[in-house]
Parts: sequence; structure tokens; C-alpha cells
Amino acid sequence: VFSCLFIVGSTGFVVGQDSKIAMTPEMTRLVRGNNAFAFDLYQVMGTTKGNLFFSPYSISNAFGLIYAGAREGTASELAKTMHFEIPPDKLHPSFEKLAQLHGNRSYQLRMVNGLWGDKEFPFSSDYRRLAQTKYNAEVQTFDFQKDPKKARDEINRLISTRSNGKFKEAIGSDQVTPKTKFIQTNLILFSSHWYYDFSEEKTKEEEFHTRSEKPKISIMNHKLTLKYHETNTFQITELPLGQFDASMILILPKKVRELSLIERSIDEKLLVEFDDKKKYAQVTLKLPKFQFTTPTNLQQVL
Repeated sequence: VFSCLFIVGSTGFVVGQDSKIAMTPEMTRLVRGNNAFAFDLYQVMGTTKGNLFFSPYSISNAFGLIYAGAREGTASELAKTMHFEIPPDKLHPSFEKLAQLHGNRSYQLRMVNGLWGDKEFPFSSDYRRLAQTKYNAEVQTFDFQKDPKKARDEINRLISTRSNGKFKEAIGSDQVTPKTKFIQTNLILFSSHWYYDFSEEKTKEEEFHTRSEKPKISIMNHKLTLKYHETNTFQITELPLGQFDASMILILPKKVRELSLIERSIDEKLLVEFDDKKKYAQVTLKLPKFQFTTPTNLQQVL
């Protein structure tokens, strides 16, 4: 069973500091808030059965854009839930600079934002400008009531164009109706090569232990010198990606039945402990090849 938090780009643990854009105090506070939200969300979503994959950085970015248009009680609730701890005039430029940190990297990380409104409820010029400049968002209005299919097709076309064809049907046929007033889309695209290549010759069918089964799947094998730490209940290592400017944190319980215990203990304190105590060690790494999707209703989760 996999649980993956895609937090590349929103934490100092995985992003190199060689960018021409310097981290400001406001950006540091934004990162800490994003991390706090990531672990809050994981404690809720991690209780679901089966595989889990989500990007809290993507969700935080999307809600930053919503927060820009919120007022009074709604704005206060969003700020509390998302751990937005800096004022709006600092928050939105910090999101912009955080996204720019990923320029000129060995990996690719792109955020594709979109605001699609009904023509009867036009966006204010100030909000449109902020969305376009700080969040690189596509902002369009449509006549959803007259022709929802045409609106959906055009939204999907624009998203496909901006994502280089990665997302061709982002909006489903049942998600746009004559009653639709507003749609927000946020897609995150990440691509990187392994710093240490895995050999096809050493990829074998092996048992993968879940809570209840031991299916045989393709397992990639490697012996590497990696940053490593272990406790009485789990092992943790850091696998570099690209040219050492991003990485994947891997946490493995020493006993399968202790997986739930480990999941409940995943927080920023655990990563800080790893950062303080990690040492280089010879690691025999067995990493399963996997592909899956995780549909999630954030309205229920949040």
C-alpha cells in the first residue's frame, strides 16, 4: 500500500538552494505553513484504504488563488485551514516566487491554474490581474447556461494546450451543466530522471507486502550510498532526483503491521529529526514500479 505526499517545491528538505531567487522570510513562513497543511491533510486522507497520492503544494497554491478573492469570515477560515500566516500582500507574491524557484532546474515542475466563470458573473479587473501575474492562471468566462458542452470543450482544449497535451480531458462530461457558475482547475506537472539509474536487468518480479496480501509485482533493485536514518519502528532514506536538486523521501516500517502507526507519526518533526540525524550509509533499495490514480473529494476532506 502506497501513501505519497508530493511536496516537491514546498519544503526545504527537497529543494536545492542554488536558484537565483533567494528565499525571503515571507517565503519561509509560507513554506512552513504549506508543510503544516500537508501533514494536517495527510492525517485525514491517510486513513483511507488503498493507495494514496496527492500534492498538498498544488492544493495550497489553488486555495491561495481562492483566498485572493475571499473576504471576511470566509477568508479567515481559509487562512486558518491552509496555515496562511502572512498578510495577503505578502502571500501572493511569495507563491509567485516559490513557483519561480523551479526555473532552470534539472527537473520540470509546472503549475497550470485556470479560472473559468459564467459570463453573468465577470471577474473584477484587479482579481483577474492578480490571478494572471501571481498564479499564472488562465482566466476566461463562458455562457454555461446556453452551451455547457462548448464551454467544457474549450476549457479542456486550453488546459491541454497549457499542459503540453498531458491533460486532454481534465473536465468530465458530467462536471459542466447549465447551472455551473464557476470552475477552478489546478494541475501540477512534475518530471525528473533518477540521479541513480535503475537497471532493467535488476528489475524483477518479487513479493510486495501489504497489510493483507503479498502480490508479486515489478521491483527495481539498487545498492546505493544514501542519506539514511532508522528507529525501532521504521527506516527512512532520501533518494536524489535530477541533478541532486530534488529528492524523494522513502519511509519503510520495519513490520508491515506497524504501517498505520508510522502513518500517524508522519509530520514535520519527523523530517526535522531525519535532517538532523541522517548519515550516509549503504542501502539496499527495493522500489516497486507503480502507476495509480487517487480520486478525492476535497469538499468532504476539508
